[in-house]
Amino acid sequence: MRKLSFIISLAVCALSALPAGAAGDNAGKSAAMAFSAVNSDPVSLGMGGAGLALTSSPAWASFGNISSLAFNEKVFALSAGYRQWAPGKDNCPEGGLSIKLGRSFWLSAGGGFQTGESITEYDASGNSMGEFTPSALRVNLGAAYRINGFLGAGVAAHFLHSAVASNAKYSTVSFDLSAIAKFAGFNVSAGARNIGLPVKDGEGQSHMVPGEIFVAGAYPLHFGESSLNIAADAAAYISGGLAASAGVEYGFKDLIFVRAGGRVSNAALPGFLSAGLGFKLKGLSLNAAYVILPQELSNSFCASLAFAF
Repeated sequence: MRKLSFIISLAVCALSALPAGAAGDNAGKSAAMAFSAVNSDPVSLGMGGAGLALTSSPAWASFGNISSLAFNEKVFALSAGYRQWAPGKDNCPEGGLSIKLGRSFWLSAGGGFQTGESITEYDASGNSMGEFTPSALRVNLGAAYRINGFLGAGVAAHFLHSAVASNAKYSTVSFDLSAIAKFAGFNVSAGARNIGLPVKDGEGQSHMVPGEIFVAGAYPLHFGESSLNIAADAAAYISGGLAASAGVEYGFKDLIFVRAGGRVSNAALPGFLSAGLGFKLKGLSLNAAYVILPQELSNSFCASLAFAF
């Protein structure tokens, strides 16, 4: 019960650390390539974006916490998914994989392509130049190593590309470095995610990608044929703003999973409430998540099909 109290305290402290009205203030809106802040794992999204200390989604590790691979025993994991973000505007096919090499080393890769709502472009005289569809590309590559039975670490790199107009296309790279510790079934993790090189706009102004310094905790409970995962994350963004997420996952017979959670934020990725479902059978798993609030993201959803052994 002490571990359960600790993870609940982490969630409460992380949420209370944010200023009042944080979700509406959104101080980090000026960050470049905000899409790079999204963890595309449906398990995490269904838990309000929490779950960086969970080890149950190895195929998506390059999108979330690369060091989480250090305590996942799957030799191979592959997942393909689809995310509709800000409904009617952004469509995002994505996928990831992980491979275990030897007893203590993992490789992970992933990526996705995002298309937005088409816009009409005009020249300096106000004449229409036709339609343009904004797009974004993310490619991930990472590795994790289990140092001993209690500690693991990981590093990842991301190539990011954004085309917001025919004459406004930008590229950069960002990096992750994190560690995870495991004791008595309790996971705690900390590190830096998506720390990137500045991106300059057409006026020469530099903008930071929404990199973050994070801390996360998770604790699984097992009772009979049921399980309960409790997770909480907190982050401070380099581009400005704070965020905290907390969520739970109930599992029955390691077959059916129900998830719920919430995020409070004044950073590039706003706060929201979400719910999710999952099904697992003989190495195959199907997971889906649905964003309930706020207005700008409400009705966003993602789903993925994964295979692992």
